[in-house]
Amino acid sequence: MTPVQSSPAPSLAIENVRKTFTVETRTFAALDDVSLTLRHNEIVSILGPSGCGKSTLLRLVAGLETPDAGALFINGRRPVAGPARDCAIVFQDHRLFPWLTVSGNVDLALDSCRLAPAERRERVRRYIALVGLGSFASAYPRQLSGGMAQRAAIARALVAEPALLLMDEPFGALDSLLRTRLQGELLDIWERNRVTILLVTHDVEEAIYLSDRVVVMQPNPGRIRAVVDVGLPRPRQREETAFIALRKSLLELLS
Repeated sequence: MTPVQSSPAPSLAIENVRKTFTVETRTFAALDDVSLTLRHNEIVSILGPSGCGKSTLLRLVAGLETPDAGALFINGRRPVAGPARDCAIVFQDHRLFPWLTVSGNVDLALDSCRLAPAERRERVRRYIALVGLGSFASAYPRQLSGGMAQRAAIARALVAEPALLLMDEPFGALDSLLRTRLQGELLDIWERNRVTILLVTHDVEEAIYLSDRVVVMQPNPGRIRAVVDVGLPRPRQREETAFIALRKSLLELLS
């Protein structure tokens, strides 16, 4: 008899999560009964209006907040109970330490890894090269453009080789041309590195261009309204009929 093959555990499982906050005397639910799973090597974007709990959900996954109910699991087995090496996060601002070089900032993420000095140096070099900053390893943040600094932040997040990369509006502070270019560069990095990515964005086109699936959230309290399969082959062209039609559908869901 052929043994039954069990399906692999999801990269991320969010199960019936609820999160409330109290401001002065008023308590409100930022998230209520949110459930979602991410497959390995998948890119999933979260779309929704301000106040729907997108960033709160990301912080829960990162272990920076604790849910009031429900649970979250990485790779189907590790319950999220605080920040851990197998989950990294990139914020809207790069948050590089100004007194450290690009190499120093990336190397800092390896402090909790048990690596021989030569292996550590090689890994830092490799991930700086991966984001196209090999010539700027000795540069300080003040010497970098906004896009270069954000790429350094991505290298810092990836260098510990996490199972899950979280991104909270990582290109939101950049101009539209640079934002478009970095979206393409992120896909190039993902193609080579194949990390699972959960991305928060307000940009519908960005979500379609990058993602395998798009999660549409609604506010008061934050809940998942729909999960939409993108289903378009890569590389994607924003002017294609199918791309435009999906953009229209997502805008209708958001409204």
